[in-house]
Amino acid sequence: MNSWDSFSFKRALNKIKKKGSINNNDIKTKENIYDYLASELAFSRDTVKGWSRPTSNGPKDEKTVRTLEKLIGVKRYEFEDRKEIDNIMNDTETALTDINKQAIFTMYKLMKDYLLSDKVEDEDHYSEMWSELETQKLLVPTDLCDKVSDFVNENLEPIVSDPEKTFEKCYDKKFCYLEDGSWHVKDEASMKQIAINYYGAIFEILDKLEAFAQKEMRPYLL
Repeated sequence: MNSWDSFSFKRALNKIKKKGSINNNDIKTKENIYDYLASELAFSRDTVKGWSRPTSNGPKDEKTVRTLEKLIGVKRYEFEDRKEIDNIMNDTETALTDINKQAIFTMYKLMKDYLLSDKVEDEDHYSEMWSELETQKLLVPTDLCDKVSDFVNENLEPIVSDPEKTFEKCYDKKFCYLEDGSWHVKDEASMKQIAINYYGAIFEILDKLEAFAQKEMRPYLL
């Protein structure tokens, strides 16, 4: 069995959501899609949802994968020419074109704009950013693609998958408390401090992005 392509999976889900239906079933949110697929495949919704993560290996058996492909109407592998593209761009005799360099800059902008967005914790917004990155990767050398993926998985993906860890200073018991499964802010002063801590965490990741871009991306643009 080949490796799981979470990009194709996420892009298919975005198309289904935009269409508003899947196999004659009305769809309003991505959660509706997860519920539908979980029911059809006999998996939990959290398991199906997990397949969209960049680090996911997807379903463990080929039969489930084939059934899933039929349900969402897309194949896992849409970039079979990737090897050919890599051979061209990794050829030491071939310089990167302006289009390749623009793709690298676009990847940087996608990550930065995501971090500066007011929807940084929104899973759909993250998925859209990741999908756009995957599209740009088709024009970027493989070694840089791998480094970008590692950076995103380590620094951006946890914003969505584990916000309490990413913004752990915001959950300090000096400022808030947990009651009935929800966090409550103690007072206005605490709210201000939480906001400071929240944006402090974001800007810390932005600093990491700038350092990454200078070290790993900028050399390709010179």
